[in-house]
Amino acid sequence: MSILGPPKKKKYGEVFGVFLFIISVLIFISLLSYDPGDLSDKSEHITNKIGVLGAYISHGLMLVLGFSSFLVPIMLIMLGIVKVMGRSNKVMFGKLMSIVLILVAVSTLAGLFCPFNADEDLYKRLEWGGTVGLMMSDLIISSVGRIGAVVLLIAAILVSVVLYTDVSLLVVFSWLGGVFSRFKVPRPRFEGRKRLDVSEKEKIASTVDTGVDEAIQSSIKTPVEEKAVVREVYRESDILPPIDLLKEPPDIKTLVTRKELEEKLKILQKGLAHYGVRIGKCRVGSIGPRFTRFLVPLEAGERISRMENLERELALLFKVDKVRITAESGKSGFIGVEIPNAKERLVYLREVLETERFVEARGNLPIALGLDQQGEPKIADLAEMPHLLVAGATNSGKSVFINAIILSLLYRFTPVDIRFMMIDLKKVELSVYGQMGRAIPHLQYQVMTSADEAVAGLRWAVSEMEARYQLLAKVGARHIAGFNQKVEGKKHEVIDEPHPIFSSPHSYKLPYIIVVIDELGDLMSTQGRKIEVPLTRLAQMARAIGIHLVVATQRPSVDVITGLIKANFPTRISFRVSSKTDSRTILDRNGAENLLGNGDYLFMPIGQSEPLRLQSPLVTSEEIKKVVDFLAVKREPPPLPVEEREEEGEEATDELYDDAVNIVVSEGQASISLLQRKLGIGYARAGRLIDMMEKNGVVGPSEGSKPRRVLRDK
Repeated sequence: MSILGPPKKKKYGEVFGVFLFIISVLIFISLLSYDPGDLSDKSEHITNKIGVLGAYISHGLMLVLGFSSFLVPIMLIMLGIVKVMGRSNKVMFGKLMSIVLILVAVSTLAGLFCPFNADEDLYKRLEWGGTVGLMMSDLIISSVGRIGAVVLLIAAILVSVVLYTDVSLLVVFSWLGGVFSRFKVPRPRFEGRKRLDVSEKEKIASTVDTGVDEAIQSSIKTPVEEKAVVREVYRESDILPPIDLLKEPPDIKTLVTRKELEEKLKILQKGLAHYGVRIGKCRVGSIGPRFTRFLVPLEAGERISRMENLERELALLFKVDKVRITAESGKSGFIGVEIPNAKERLVYLREVLETERFVEARGNLPIALGLDQQGEPKIADLAEMPHLLVAGATNSGKSVFINAIILSLLYRFTPVDIRFMMIDLKKVELSVYGQMGRAIPHLQYQVMTSADEAVAGLRWAVSEMEARYQLLAKVGARHIAGFNQKVEGKKHEVIDEPHPIFSSPHSYKLPYIIVVIDELGDLMSTQGRKIEVPLTRLAQMARAIGIHLVVATQRPSVDVITGLIKANFPTRISFRVSSKTDSRTILDRNGAENLLGNGDYLFMPIGQSEPLRLQSPLVTSEEIKKVVDFLAVKREPPPLPVEEREEEGEEATDELYDDAVNIVVSEGQASISLLQRKLGIGYARAGRLIDMMEKNGVVGPSEGSKPRRVLRDK
């Protein structure tokens, strides 16, 4: 019995089952002591062991069903067992119908082989097959003959047995084949053929249907040859950091034993049956670094929601913090139940970077996401995402994951290929990449640690996006890869001089720009629309020209992840969050609240309906420092251009200010897009002109998507 105690409905089922058992015993005793003379006028006393009631019951059953009446108490006992097991009323009705079919078929079969003729005593004929047997046998014989009747009745008995017991005929025939095979003369076996002993046979037979052996084998991986090849690749270049700077993972051992898996299978099977969920035989799906996935087949008509509502109950049964139930395997007919392992193992960044999948990845910006639920490395292309939104509560592993993305790019690309722009309001997570006069050469500008710098940085990114689109239009390219392929690192005839963001003063290749924002919640709470507008514009348009966003927040609420931001970040990741509401905000579904923390996360790739559960690679502060020290040059990253760093309290001037005022006054409305069209300027400059007019009382405050009101008359 479960530690939670039986539910109220199951208690009623147990009482009803005991009642059926008592009735069955009484009916059986009355049939054993049946005497046809008990109810005659000549009888002086009742000989039935159950008395008058037993005489009437036995007499009635014998007249209706004949000798097949002895099946009635047996069937009632089996029906009581089904009720004690907590099956629903619908299942009970199906079992009852199968019992009626068995009784009718057996009575009819007895009536077919009745030894008494029609001219003899009718009462003896009724005792043999009963009224049902005689009537049905005469009807069937007149329709299909005696042989056809026998075939139909045997088929009806087999069908009713299958419906009652839920046992497949294939299983019965295979069992009968095994029984008859014992009487066969054994064939001579060839010499040298290995013969399994009894213990090995039992071991194989006990696990072949549960997937235990397959799961254990798949969880043991030793990619020694693969590592040797990858080390040579990393050492070919002196610009890329050596892989030896990262910690080498320990030898991978079996996380769970066969005994533990079989014990968990029994607990899962009994626990779900205890709560009334009709299931088949559970299997072991896969063994991951931190949890084991079990596959549960539901019987026809069973609702998935019934299992999904049992997450807390199963966590209590398995004595773990969280259990996650998902219908990801619904296409194969299974429901996934993910239970944490008693022994967990860490996933190191080095073991993912050393794999052949990462080294031979053909994407433009491959990043290491970690290991999946089968323990296989998961690599994704940031350029195809094209932007990544990461959410998770404190200590869920979000910042470590951001550092893992940065290092996986540093191990793959040089400053000629990619540049970083980092925003870190906490001043502790990303500042290591550029501080104290030293910075990695991939850093475009110094790490921005204030909200005003963040706004200015995003404005610069918008201006850069517009400038790049102008370059693509001149060359006739549709995206950054086509532009770099056309210029091939050399001067193009339509480009007068190198763009400021070109890889070098003598190069015309455009590098990818990765904008990393460590905490979006603080920016949205202090800057609001000043952050949302450029961030949304970048997310909408920056993919083709090679600007990609990696945004993280520990507060995935609707005021931080607005509908506009969410719609433009199709690829999202959620680490453990505090509530189902936060999970639905970031992933549009529940599940993230049941994660284990410490790098356990759900990955929702673009174009996929169900998230993948992955384990993020671990990156320590020591490893980050070693990589930064190897790459760092003795220089301060350049600050943002002065025009992008205007403080709110400064009196800024612009030669186009008067023209902008005349435009908004004559048009009767003010918006950034209006100034861009009329003056032919970029987004950042048009936004500054609108801010200046708001300070001077020319236009009113922002009203969301509506144009600003003009406060000055013509």
